[in-house]
Amino acid sequence: MCIRDSINAEYGRIPLSMACCPPNAPGFLQSTHEPEGVKATTPTGTEYYKVGDSGLPGLLVLPDVWGWDSGNTRAIADNLAKAHGLTAYIPKSLEAFEGGTDGDGLPPDFQLMERMGELMELIQGPWGAAGDAHIRAVVEQMKADGITRYAVIGFCLGGLTGFKLSANQVEGITMVCGASPHPSVHAAGEGTLPLARGQSCPWALFPCGEPGAEGSDSVTYDPPDGDLFKELEALHPGQNLCKRLPSMFHGFVTRGAIGPGFFLGEAGEPDVVRGAIEETLNDIIQFYKERGLFN
Repeated sequence: MCIRDSINAEYGRIPLSMACCPPNAPGFLQSTHEPEGVKATTPTGTEYYKVGDSGLPGLLVLPDVWGWDSGNTRAIADNLAKAHGLTAYIPKSLEAFEGGTDGDGLPPDFQLMERMGELMELIQGPWGAAGDAHIRAVVEQMKADGITRYAVIGFCLGGLTGFKLSANQVEGITMVCGASPHPSVHAAGEGTLPLARGQSCPWALFPCGEPGAEGSDSVTYDPPDGDLFKELEALHPGQNLCKRLPSMFHGFVTRGAIGPGFFLGEAGEPDVVRGAIEETLNDIIQFYKERGLFN
């Protein structure tokens, strides 16, 4: 049985084209980073992680399905805040499933390939409106902290939640632009293109894998003919970016093999993956600069 047939059987009624992560995406990566920020709580009870000085340009970090302490997520927030003068926030936005990871999202032992149907039910159910409300609460906190403009970096599911936020921005604070390594906006299914038509800002997208190959991110993100990219260009012509990483797997930025003991399929040795992560984050910062985040 080929991968596609196996996944269709495992995913049950969830179409493979809607799956949040392709079948060869890496699973949970335990963080070894010592956090430099602090945990806090909004007045409405939403927990979040914050690093950087209030009043600087904001960075809203929207995590993948393992939540606010998934793999490299806090290390990325810390490094970007320190290196580029940003105040980074990571919402704890996903109802913990089977205990979650640090109380958020999926538990470390969750197997994507065997349980994608359950994950999609979470995305379409309890992680939907409730998760969006937690994200908006953190943006309100950013505004209260004196931040007037911010960018989003959304990993995997965070790409979808970032698109939803851009389509309905919080008043009084401006989302200047967004970026999504290995995006999962397509997990919105039939709602994907209507959501793309509502984007209030441009996006930089970094899908993985060879276009159209089994296990690769959807070609909907690729110019010139990708349906989602075309919708973004219709709204913000010449302002969007798509850079596909054909040798990387979906999930490599937050759950990539950047140290001894980790291996990410055909993506190569840790130094190769680390280099791809650094290149992608540098591209994102340049995109932020060109779209006026630091003005």
